[in-house]
Amino acid sequence: MDPNLLPQAFKDHIKALLADEYKAYEESLDAVPCAGIRLNLIKCRKSDMESFADIAGAPVSWCGEGFYAAEGAAPSEQPAYFAGLYYIQEPSAMSPAAYLPVRPGARVLDLCAAPGGKSTQLAGKMNGGVLYANDISPSRGRALLKNLERAGAKDIFVTAETPERLERAFPGYFDSVLVDAPCSGEGMVRKDPSILKDWMERGPQYYSVIQKEILESAAGMTADGGSLLYSTCTFSEEEDEDIISDFLEKHSDFTLVPLHPADGAVSGKLPGTLKFWPHRVRGEGHFLALMKKRGEAEDRALTEEYPVKIQGLDGITVRTRGAGKIFQKDSLRYLLPGNEKVIPGLRYLRTGLLLGEDKGKRFVPSQALAMALRAEDAEYTLRLHAEDSRLKRYLKGESVDSAGAETVPEGARILILYEKWPLGFAKKNRGLLKNELNPGWRIM
Repeated sequence: MDPNLLPQAFKDHIKALLADEYKAYEESLDAVPCAGIRLNLIKCRKSDMESFADIAGAPVSWCGEGFYAAEGAAPSEQPAYFAGLYYIQEPSAMSPAAYLPVRPGARVLDLCAAPGGKSTQLAGKMNGGVLYANDISPSRGRALLKNLERAGAKDIFVTAETPERLERAFPGYFDSVLVDAPCSGEGMVRKDPSILKDWMERGPQYYSVIQKEILESAAGMTADGGSLLYSTCTFSEEEDEDIISDFLEKHSDFTLVPLHPADGAVSGKLPGTLKFWPHRVRGEGHFLALMKKRGEAEDRALTEEYPVKIQGLDGITVRTRGAGKIFQKDSLRYLLPGNEKVIPGLRYLRTGLLLGEDKGKRFVPSQALAMALRAEDAEYTLRLHAEDSRLKRYLKGESVDSAGAETVPEGARILILYEKWPLGFAKKNRGLLKNELNPGWRIM
């Protein structure tokens, strides 16, 4: 971005925050914004990166599973992306979920979750817990849901509710709560200069009112001994440090947990908070504050996995931690995680793992189910390697020949794999594999 395009009011605002560092900040706006990828810990580890190692550059210091995208890389075009092995994410945006503590078996809430980068990151940290991901906008919530499905997250609830309604439904319920609050977006100006128009029309004063309300509801949903992390992608003290100072004055049951500076990030004006400036880090702007609620945290760890068979779908086993149960709504079937319940009156976009749909006497499995499986969960699989021409054709939605699946019975459903990771289902029909990849997931 050309720094000369900055409104004078914005320049004066940042100068007041940075003083002698302002020139370095302004020069940083000329740099190309950083791109990053973050491994999906539900599906893979660093040892699994061989098939897409060429798109990963240097590691992101504040996120153990994060990498800067290699120069010239096209991460959204790789088979590994469609298999959900990584999420494309701006590096600084990896920091909130990285700094939020998540214990095994925890109930986790991402209150302002769309488009899903932080939710998918939290899902990879849960280790037997359950994730509630919320966005007040149903349209943004659907994008959030698709990203969670691609990641293979199954112990989830996705809602499109106001924070106030959620607070009434879940008082003191969550062990870890993330509030990546809507903000004036000062830290994203280099990446998206159009933000300046909204900043001039509304500014920090407009958002600070909303942020206080959201944080109040988040506090009401935090369990005893739980963690609450507040983040923004802005620099304004009115939206950052002042929000936290005001919150702590009103809530004596919460204390600030000091965050140790990451590579290039510095303490905010309120000691213990953390600020990412684009002239100091390889990333855009961000602010973090972590708070802990007084009290003893409940141990919710669930270690044992239980196999669940699906009526009407032979050869497929879903694994869940805790006493998962089947939930039917109209023709759709879901697998609810643990002991969670569906609360009447809330606007749900997803309740657990969508198993599929009953269509007359047939049961049609969902794309979400395919992505949540492991290769060993299916009796019939077909492994496609990167050099196999059928891989791209399958991702385009085409039927492919059944070479390698000769012993699979006619009419059987097969889980199609990229290497060892699921992509979707197909059905054997007269020597061909009839493509069942969800149309909205196909490449053009």
